Amino acid sequence: MDDRQHGGVRMDDLEFVLQRPNTWTTVYVDGPAGEPPDTVEQRMDALERRLEDAGAPEADRRAVASALGAGGAPAFPSSRWLAVRDGRVEAGASFAGPRLGPERVVHGAFPEVAPLLRHMSTESRILIIETERAGARLSTEQVGRADRRTAGVVDGEEGQITKVQAGGWSHANYQRHAEEVWRRNQSEVAEAANQLIEEQRPDRIFVTGDVRARTMLIDDLRVTDPERIVEVDADTLAAGSDDTALDRAIEESVADAGRRLIDDARDRSAAGDGREGANGVAEVVEALQQGRAEVVVLDPRMTESSTELIALSSEPWIALSSAADYDVEGTPVAAAEALARAAIMTGAQVLFDEEDLADAEARPTTAAAPPIAVLRWPRTEQEEAARDQQGHPSQAEGEDPESERVRDPFIDGHPSQAEGEDPGDR
Repeated sequence: MDDRQHGGVRMDDLEFVLQRPNTWTTVYVDGPAGEPPDTVEQRMDALERRLEDAGAPEADRRAVASALGAGGAPAFPSSRWLAVRDGRVEAGASFAGPRLGPERVVHGAFPEVAPLLRHMSTESRILIIETERAGARLSTEQVGRADRRTAGVVDGEEGQITKVQAGGWSHANYQRHAEEVWRRNQSEVAEAANQLIEEQRPDRIFVTGDVRARTMLIDDLRVTDPERIVEVDADTLAAGSDDTALDRAIEESVADAGRRLIDDARDRSAAGDGREGANGVAEVVEALQQGRAEVVVLDPRMTESSTELIALSSEPWIALSSAADYDVEGTPVAAAEALARAAIMTGAQVLFDEEDLADAEARPTTAAAPPIAVLRWPRTEQEEAARDQQGHPSQAEGEDPESERVRDPFIDGHPSQAEGEDPGDR
């Protein structure tokens, strides 16, 4: 199991809450916006009514109200995700930034995890080193989740650097001495930074500050992939400075890294004439059933579709239209939720291919792209031959290819129903 923590949720905890159907209440709403107390009370009353309308029991409604009223959320704008069962918050997360998608207030057999996973897709753990000749400030941040935290301050030998030395030293001697002091200070900073790198395993390391100090420090950082280090041409510790350049560098670097993850997954899934990947709902479901999917990429617009797949109570965790063939309990759930759940239960990474929209830009109304998966091992020649012989996709004898079940915009290549099966019969 993956024990990394995202947004306050550990992945092994998420596997636990998704394992078997129960009665779950899921809430995904905006965080506090600094409203007056009367406005907050009205908003909570409205949420209470929505929870009751969704069928959430009173104990769950009380647990939600208590959790949302406890404070501790990131600064506005922010969002909150809660999964509640039997009056207890089993999993919860707070995220910096606005919601990614509509609010969700639902009660059902499984918690809805797509909103949570969309935020996880955009998260990045970073280390920020703001260095100067006499020391540095080190901070950690989970981008998209919480505010920046100071992890440590390194105070070096400031006096011998900034004061003119007495005793008739030549300028050259002073320069050599100052250089030695700078190096010792940056060595101390590097030691503290390398410890944090080992403990926190940041995705990116941002280095700002005095130009000479940055150069010395970067040479001493123990990083296997130098591309993880981003040097920011700004001295954020100088008097009168601000974090504008640093914040912009973080935003651009994290967005670029997320884009590369998606592009890499798409390239890998297309490798070997497509033998390295699965494309479309039917193929991705098959890959998940086999525990073969390493990465699953979903279009966020899938979360708005009414199409359902079957969430199974045990392996193989997901089915296209019926649980009867697997001798396990099955529950119809939204297709995006079923795919995401099966990916989590089989240890696959879930990525959402978010659109890069400018502020206030309307989202295109084009249909959702079909899901794809990167396979842990490629299809064999025999599997490819069988797949080609079968034809993909195909309709079973007598199936109407224009039936409502196969016309969902994100399904491309949905397998057929068995002969004589009613496409609407669950």
